[in-house]
Amino acid sequence: TLVLTVICSKQAGKELQFREYGYRVHDGLYYTVSQGEARIYHYYGDNREDVRVPRFLHGARVTEITDDAFRGSEIRSLSLPEGITGLYSESFRDCFWLEEIRLPQSLQTIGARAFENCVSLQSLHLGSELQSIQDWAFQGCLSLQEVTAPKDAAFSVGFRSFAITGLEYLPQTRETGVYQLGSQV
Repeated sequence: TLVLTVICSKQAGKELQFREYGYRVHDGLYYTVSQGEARIYHYYGDNREDVRVPRFLHGARVTEITDDAFRGSEIRSLSLPEGITGLYSESFRDCFWLEEIRLPQSLQTIGARAFENCVSLQSLHLGSELQSIQDWAFQGCLSLQEVTAPKDAAFSVGFRSFAITGLEYLPQTRETGVYQLGSQV
């Protein structure tokens, strides 16, 4: 019982601290709303198995997952809704247990180191609106064996974005052609 009390107090303390800075809380997601858009800043939820970010929070469309929002969390599966356009730097870095992520077609940018060291991530489907995968985005995703994308996709791939993964090739798209992965991609 003592351990449970300590955990609850810790969680309540985080929630109180975030609320003091104007954050709102929904199912462990700490977010702000501005100009009709919601941005996720952190996840402190208890759900680890199937985290689903809602399409709307407090009447505002969720559009971004900010720096470090899920970094180091123990989530195993995550669904992101249509409407999200950006995943910021290190937003999922060091999520060692993350096996599956469902990315929306609306996603345009995957930030630097966004999924770095997500060692359990096995496959990835990229949407047609993707424009940029920034440096080191998937570096160290040791279990990553497959990346798919629509043939009409046109996105740039940053420095060492897929280094130290199980991939041999990136999918052929309008922008990429066929990439054989070497030390720089």
